[in-house]
Amino acid sequence: MSQSISAPAGDTVALQPDATGCNIGQNRLNSLNEQQLVAIEMLANGKSVAEVAAALGVDRTTLWRWRKHVEFKEALDERAREVWLTASERLRSMIAPALDVMADQLADRFQPTRFRAAATILRLANLSKHARAE
Repeated sequence: MSQSISAPAGDTVALQPDATGCNIGQNRLNSLNEQQLVAIEMLANGKSVAEVAAALGVDRTTLWRWRKHVEFKEALDERAREVWLTASERLRSMIAPALDVMADQLADRFQPTRFRAAATILRLANLSKHARAE
């Protein structure tokens, strides 16, 4: 189950559970205030320090100061790892369907479509890298 927090700017930020079903370490959650938890979620999801500061109604230096605290830094690092793990798992699940689409494009009767599909596959396969290794 995810926990939801409202940022002062009216944005709602959901604290997502990690892959094991647990939110950011419970002890850390207890030592951080609501604004810090919102900042962690926003930063871990790619928002800039300026965007987070504006959404929370705090100065950017406050965020920089928070980032120096061990509990905040550890929670941010943990949440960022969770976000990247989720994204990489999602990307991995798209590989087979993407290859199916490329295979369909290779069989297309329209010559430019087949050429683009073949060129894309060769570029992604990075054949020059493999040729150097041999």
